[in-house]
Amino acid sequence: MGIAAVLGAGLCHPAVAQLLPPDLGWTPQIGMPSVLPDTGTNATPDALRQQIDRLDTAASKKTAPPLGWTFTPQIAVNQEWTDHILGTNQSSFVTAVQPGLTANGDTSVFHTVVTYTPVVEFFTQNGDQNRVGQNFNADATATLVPERLFLDLRGFGTVQSGIPGSGPSNMFVLSKSNEIQVQTYAARPYLVQQFDDWATVEVGGILSYSAQNLLSTAGLPLASIQSINQNSTAQREYVSVTSGPNLDRVSISGLASAMQSSGTGVLDGAYRREGDMEFGYAITRSVIALAGGGYEDIHYSGFPNFNFTGPQWDAGVRLTPNADSSLTIRYGRRDGVTAPRIDGVLAPTNRTRIYLRYSEGVTTDQEQFQDALNSSVLDPFGNRVDPRTGAPLLLVNNFYGVQTYLAQEKRGTLTGTWLRDHDTLSLTVGWLRDYQLSAPTPLTAGAQTITAVYGAINWVHQFADRFTTSTYFQYGTTNQLALTPGVRGPTQNALIASASLIYPVTTKLNALLQYSYSSQPYFSGLVQQQPSNLVIVGVKKTF
Repeated sequence: MGIAAVLGAGLCHPAVAQLLPPDLGWTPQIGMPSVLPDTGTNATPDALRQQIDRLDTAASKKTAPPLGWTFTPQIAVNQEWTDHILGTNQSSFVTAVQPGLTANGDTSVFHTVVTYTPVVEFFTQNGDQNRVGQNFNADATATLVPERLFLDLRGFGTVQSGIPGSGPSNMFVLSKSNEIQVQTYAARPYLVQQFDDWATVEVGGILSYSAQNLLSTAGLPLASIQSINQNSTAQREYVSVTSGPNLDRVSISGLASAMQSSGTGVLDGAYRREGDMEFGYAITRSVIALAGGGYEDIHYSGFPNFNFTGPQWDAGVRLTPNADSSLTIRYGRRDGVTAPRIDGVLAPTNRTRIYLRYSEGVTTDQEQFQDALNSSVLDPFGNRVDPRTGAPLLLVNNFYGVQTYLAQEKRGTLTGTWLRDHDTLSLTVGWLRDYQLSAPTPLTAGAQTITAVYGAINWVHQFADRFTTSTYFQYGTTNQLALTPGVRGPTQNALIASASLIYPVTTKLNALLQYSYSSQPYFSGLVQQQPSNLVIVGVKKTF
């Protein structure tokens, strides 16, 4: 697969594609995540259309950017008022200052996209809630030896809600002790050797670091702090072989890899060792039959330890009804779990996309961050997308909160996007069910199951060149089976609704007026939550 095919027309210059590596995201060479990351779109009012517009595959959209560097600085200043800081139920005025920078670089031996948008918040009535949140997203790929040796660098960081049932972070205000700074980084050097059109061999390694830390530990018990504040460093070595076009209808891919992890909690001393082969046969141009098998040995620390050693296998089909559609359906056994696995995109028209995913596996939140980072690329605006399907991805989903244990997890998402001349519409349905297998501390060990489902609608309408309106609505339910087996908590409903107006004062200066309402579920250990109202007045300047 060429880089232009990976990034899509308009994301890479043809001259760059000749020297940069044949892939920038997930391929059989570096394995498949145990649980696929969620699909979903950006809920920021002025970013949704920007994100979806790149999916328009009309010929007029397929233009390549020039070689070189572009830098786009910006700054946003918002004055906010909320009647309930979630977690304290206190009201406050909040001044939020968010500078930002987006950098894009394309040369014959280097490709990068970097966004950095830290936010500083000042609370008028509650100075102890003042905080700084780090938000960044970065990809860089460098050619060290043309057509042979490459280096891939990635990073991601954001502030996540620790309260399940939450919506997008710009629609409510959390107490500092309920916000968690998450960050993950990865470096991947790899060597590629192509044997004409017969096969490609890749040998490489991935060094990853992930951490999550509460912005404040004030008032929290030591057990909660130790459970939430986690970090891990993982090293992975791999070798893969992928067949070329000379095999005609037949395709073969093989992978052998080993991962070792150190840090805190269940990932301290964890490892994964696996080998796998997959065979494909093109029945027609649009139907490929798939079958594969292998062996894996996995171990996680924690209370109790978790171990699994045994075969893995799968069988399935890949459908490509048109150039912009691809649907892969598998059924098999992985991590000791026998289940279906679905991943694909359907494009009924140039301006319509339907993304669907379902997977089951054994994983942790930090592993999912690392897998999602390694299996995605950035579009020119700094949004994470799947390089094979173009699906917009959510590396962090506030609705599910933060989990620090090892879980047997079932996760599915369905996202639809529709682009019109003056309207952009996105709909997402998500479902999660996880069962705790191992806990990071003895005090959090025990049986625990969480089930969550939600739906979200995001609609942006442009009134000619005068102003833009944005409407967001999300509703979902969460249910937790308590640590005592058989004791189930009540089903808790969560509602988020938001409406905003963006007025272009000039071509590079926008004014914002936003109102948001949120009703979060009560969760054990927190103050009983009241519905929250948030009003924002702000400006954003792009230079």
